[in-house]
Amino acid sequence: FFYGMGGGNAQKSAQKRERNAQKKAKDAKRGQGAAKSAADRTAVQCMICRATFMRNSTDQVLQGHLESKHAGQAFDRAFPGRGAGATAAAPAPAPAAATYKPDKPVKEKKKKHKRKG
Repeated sequence: FFYGMGGGNAQKSAQKRERNAQKKAKDAKRGQGAAKSAADRTAVQCMICRATFMRNSTDQVLQGHLESKHAGQAFDRAFPGRGAGATAAAPAPAPAAATYKPDKPVKEKKKKHKRKG
């Protein structure tokens, strides 16, 4: 009779299942971020050649593309909804000036004397 032997792996298996579930949830969250960045990467598209630009591309970058690739074409034709003719979003309000505590006075450090020995 060997009553003290064994123990099984039920606890180990349960821990492993829990760890894998947490890892899957973490990977799913990363996947959402990747999808969002892919959408941002292709947010602005040239309607003439279908080249894509990042969402935060400036009109100067887009104008440079237009001049180098499609000389003589209108900006509004290549990038409808962008540029001077488009309605610009309201500018962000300027942040309020931060109020900080006044600086503490600087204390003079005591000079250390080397002992002669």
